[in-house]
Amino acid sequence: MSNIQSLNHIDQEKIAHTIKFLKNEIKYGSPDLSKDKTQKECINQYCKNESTGKLYYFMKGTTDEKELFRVMPLDGIEKIYFDSQNEYNTWFQKKRKGNNSMYNTKYINGLCA
Repeated sequence: MSNIQSLNHIDQEKIAHTIKFLKNEIKYGSPDLSKDKTQKECINQYCKNESTGKLYYFMKGTTDEKELFRVMPLDGIEKIYFDSQNEYNTWFQKKRKGNNSMYNTKYINGLCA
C-alpha cells in the first residue's frame, strides 16, 4: 500500500505557471525597484497581478505578458493581469460582492420605504 495521496485537487495550470515564473526569476532575477528613483518611476511599466499585487519580472507589452491571463476592464484604460482565469474569476466574484452593497436598494435615498 502506498502512502502517496491523490493529486487530483492540484491546479495544474497554476503549478505550470509557477514553475515557469521561478525559472525566469532564477535566470533574470527579480526586479528590485527600491534602489533607484528612476526605477520607482518605472514601476507601472511592469506587469502586476491585480489580485495579489505581485510584480512580475517582465514589462507590459512584451511577449512574456502573454503568459498571464489578461483582462481589459470596461471602465479602465489599462489591462489587468492574473496568473490564471480561475484567479480572475475568484477576484471578480470578490469584487462583485463588495460592490453589491453599494447598489443595495436600502442605500438609495428616496427609492425605498
